[in-house]
Amino acid sequence: MSRRALLRAATKLARPPKGVSVQPHSLPSELAHVALWFHALSDVTRLNIVQMLSYQERCVGELEQVLDVPQPLLSFHLKVLKDAGLVCRRRDGQWVYYALQADGLNFIIAFIETVQPGRHAGCALDCCRALRALAPMS
Repeated sequence: MSRRALLRAATKLARPPKGVSVQPHSLPSELAHVALWFHALSDVTRLNIVQMLSYQERCVGELEQVLDVPQPLLSFHLKVLKDAGLVCRRRDGQWVYYALQADGLNFIIAFIETVQPGRHAGCALDCCRALRALAPMS
């Protein structure tokens, strides 16, 4: 799914009822970025790339040899990771090196910390429990 499609989908998310507090991290555009990060990490090859880059930056040829992936497919996976802000690249002559982008990974970690169970006591997520408790049993 493209970034534009993710942003379009995020703007159509349902809004909480009036009077229910909304946490700042739940803005639709930020949710679209989160979806983009998780999409980028949803492939085993891309997870292997991230794991390899966690040790040090690597050139494309080295990634291609170790992962045993054709160069066009590797380029596609690196582009997905780069578009999601998880890796950066630098050129040194004819060589292109990729490294992990610390900010992207830190944002993912921060998002995961905000959605831990019990983290939102007393805010928008509790309205669902309250509505369920008021609903008549069938």
